Amino acid sequence: MQRLCQTLVTGDTAGWTAQLLQWLHADQLCHARADPAPAMGEPAVQQALQCLHQHPDAAPSVQDLAAAGGMSPSRFIRHFKAATGVTPGAYRLNLRLNGARHLLAQGVALADAAHAMGFADQAHLQRSFKAHHALTPGRYAQPQAH
Repeated sequence: MQRLCQTLVTGDTAGWTAQLLQWLHADQLCHARADPAPAMGEPAVQQALQCLHQHPDAAPSVQDLAAAGGMSPSRFIRHFKAATGVTPGAYRLNLRLNGARHLLAQGVALADAAHAMGFADQAHLQRSFKAHHALTPGRYAQPQAH
């Protein structure tokens, strides 16, 4: 898990994708599921993960991601969720929120962070951030009192 987080912090998207797939695969082996996820090595899922990590601010539709991988949208969503545990939309939102968190921690203004990560506006980032992290982005960006 530590290696996975380190590759995410360095911005090495290809390395992060490889680490994620390796970690998910190892997790699956440890839990010895009766039906191992066939999507782990699915090229369409790997391609979508790379696309999402390279451009978290972009908004490729599920249809576009599925078509790029040669799948129907419903089949693609099933494979993506089997590999990552979440839908492509939830995954992209999490990437955007993590990117915004990183920018806010660096002192970037809320509106600029929202724009950089592809949110419609500052309020959209604020609602999503609060729903996922149980605090506002402004509160998150404040220095912690020790």
